[in-house]
Amino acid sequence: MPALFKAPASLIVCLYHQFLCASCVRYRRLFGAVLLLVFANISLAQSPVWRISDAEKSFYLGGTIHVLRASDYPLPEAFDEAYSKTNTVVLEVDIDSISQARFESLVLSSVFYPPNENLKQHLNKSAFKALSAYCRSVDIPVESLLKMRPGLVISTISVTELQKLGADQDGVDTWFATKARRDGKAVEGLETVEQQIEFLANLGTGNESRIILQTLQELEQLSDELNALTSAWRKGDLALLDQLVVKPMKDDYPRVYEQLLLTRNQQWLPLLERFLASDHVEFVLVGAAHLAGDEGLVEQLRKRGYQVEQLP
Repeated sequence: MPALFKAPASLIVCLYHQFLCASCVRYRRLFGAVLLLVFANISLAQSPVWRISDAEKSFYLGGTIHVLRASDYPLPEAFDEAYSKTNTVVLEVDIDSISQARFESLVLSSVFYPPNENLKQHLNKSAFKALSAYCRSVDIPVESLLKMRPGLVISTISVTELQKLGADQDGVDTWFATKARRDGKAVEGLETVEQQIEFLANLGTGNESRIILQTLQELEQLSDELNALTSAWRKGDLALLDQLVVKPMKDDYPRVYEQLLLTRNQQWLPLLERFLASDHVEFVLVGAAHLAGDEGLVEQLRKRGYQVEQLP
């Protein structure tokens, strides 16, 4: 049993990676990192997919990893089971809902500094020295990263390392979005591209040195954590997700926890309830951490009186 790791800074970005992964199709490269969890115990064979029902209607809710390796396919069978029974796939965001020109304009104006500002101005000496050393080790000009806000910097660092591990394949979200469009099914988003870019632009603001240093210090654990993630995710172990991801985020980054998980979960719950009144059957795919904990979607739907069934 591997040692438990503290929830890494790059976890924060990876939770947002559905947007980043989708955008990489346009840029032909990844902008993001992976949800970093720890495999700590063996549980009963379950899946990261739930059926949510009331007396008359149901929809499916799947927890996702936003980046996968080729070896991580095929996906757990429950994903295909849920997909076969639905006619609408709902993602955190539908990246195709805006034009290429609008997307590029938003990115350039939001996650890059203006000409008179750069990341170095917000880093202490230790953080800048560590970032410069890392850039030399991977042959990336540090000047190119200094133009980026911290959220995009830690995304770039994390994905550079993940690509070395073979994690350069599309995640669950992109897989089913592509499949749905090919099969003639509707694809929708719970929130807008503008909302997701705004979060990325604000990530790490005010804590630039801390988040850069923590990301760099955790890179040595990345391989073990990536392997651990796949095992935990396939089991849909929400208790493990809560223990190793949600609770540490609340302790280490309370403001980010509120923005990334709590507020968004609260905004999504009314939308999920509307699916139980629609004429369609939806398959909702969101980052797995959104499902975990007392304030996660699964427990909140259960508390509202809906039947919550985890698929095998």
